[in-house]
Amino acid sequence: MIRSYIRVSTKKQADEGDSLAVQQIDASEWASRHQPNTDIVEYIEPGLSGSTLDRPVLQEMLADLEDGDIVLVWRLDRLSRDMIDRAVLKAEIATAGGKIHAVHQQFDESPEGWMMEGLDGLMSEYEIRKIGLRTKIVLRRKAERGDLVTAPPYGYRTVKREAGGTVEWAIVPEEAEVVGLIDAFYLHGWGGPRIADHLNAQRTPSPSGGRWSPGGVRAIVGRSTYHGEVVYGRQRWEKHQRVGAGDPVISTVDIEPIRTTDTWIRLEGERRKRNSHPGRPRRRSPFGSVLQCGVCGSGMQVEVSKRIYYSYICSASKKDGSCIRNSISERRLVGLIRSQVDAHGHADMVANATDPDSDRVEKDLAALELRRQRLITAFESGVMTLDDVAPRLERFSQRRDELESALKAEPASVNVPIAKVMLVNDIDDRETLTGWVDDVVDRLVWTKGTGSLEIRLKAPSES
Repeated sequence: MIRSYIRVSTKKQADEGDSLAVQQIDASEWASRHQPNTDIVEYIEPGLSGSTLDRPVLQEMLADLEDGDIVLVWRLDRLSRDMIDRAVLKAEIATAGGKIHAVHQQFDESPEGWMMEGLDGLMSEYEIRKIGLRTKIVLRRKAERGDLVTAPPYGYRTVKREAGGTVEWAIVPEEAEVVGLIDAFYLHGWGGPRIADHLNAQRTPSPSGGRWSPGGVRAIVGRSTYHGEVVYGRQRWEKHQRVGAGDPVISTVDIEPIRTTDTWIRLEGERRKRNSHPGRPRRRSPFGSVLQCGVCGSGMQVEVSKRIYYSYICSASKKDGSCIRNSISERRLVGLIRSQVDAHGHADMVANATDPDSDRVEKDLAALELRRQRLITAFESGVMTLDDVAPRLERFSQRRDELESALKAEPASVNVPIAKVMLVNDIDDRETLTGWVDDVVDRLVWTKGTGSLEIRLKAPSES
């Protein structure tokens, strides 16, 4: 089976269809010339950039791949313009048993062919970065000149696009009414969750067409556009991810405001009052240093800290999504600890206290496995050869055997004073709770999928 992947980067190219048609014709001619008796299936991706892998048609094609399939593209940059993403795609396609062919490019398996393919990927990524830089410069100059260069926010729609590139916005009455409703509720003392629940109960669609979230409500409240201030470049973005503060430009364009300046000033005052708590002592997270993800072994960090109770989430999931969203609230965590103590008794928990050496061995095993996976990925992507990888994998295997033997050894017996194995009667008694954690707990391992919490107690120093 030939799976022909066809892509153009902009909606204009997709609407005009010229580039799509050229790719379709060339792919059909290649197939009839090189694989005349093989069926061909087209996967057309209209108007999506090659700088990201978040493309639905591409993902559909990858899911359909079978052993022996040919992935046919016009040029390799149709698959991706990012060198790392291209290497990942090549590895995924090879793993599924497929091969990549480009109509207008041929790279053999020789070292020279590998080098030329790498240079082609480098030039593709250079081109997309230059295009992005030029686009940002043009948009910024337009914003400084007073033009609208961003998509209209919720409450507005684009009504005019002239040849010179100028854009005008008009108010959408139904959406503007929702903005006014949110402002009124917020000034009346309602919070984001309560406003979102009310809008969802009234079946009011959110900006994306789905349900409202507390964060979506707060974004409406904090948007300066609604009183006539349009800001461009407030945040810096790379590959569709926000990477930090930008160098904002406040446009002088005249748009019809949805809220008055007085309402905006009152909203900002209310936001500052809610976000600052003068006189309130800064609370310490009781479990921040001991809570561990039971899925990947990473630590768990505070996700929500401005409420009465903390909430924790796997740091790997929060950072790059490499783990599942393993999270737990502080209220539930304390309840689980209390129930385990009630069910097993203090003495059993003391007997099961963890030898700290076993924790170190488990960490070393997890780190070793991570390095092994990275090595395999580098080999599958063509970055390293088999001769480079094989001896390292052998050393990893020997080290893993040593660690597993150490893990199976009889752990040292530990004795924790029973008097220290206690729980607070009230979750709000944070001083007592924090003291108990510091004195007794070595690790709390939480796995959301199974709903299990493993309590590992400290081994005391010899006295």
